[in-house]
Amino acid sequence: DCGFCDSSHLSRMFRRRFGCTPQALRQEHGPAA
Repeated sequence: DCGFCDSSHLSRMFRRRFGCTPQALRQEHGPAA
């Protein structure tokens, strides 16, 4: 739905843009992030 082939592709692009994985961001900021 968001334009990525799979979750690993999303994670790679997220890490490239934000410097951390989506999981690391969730752990740092809680479930509302």
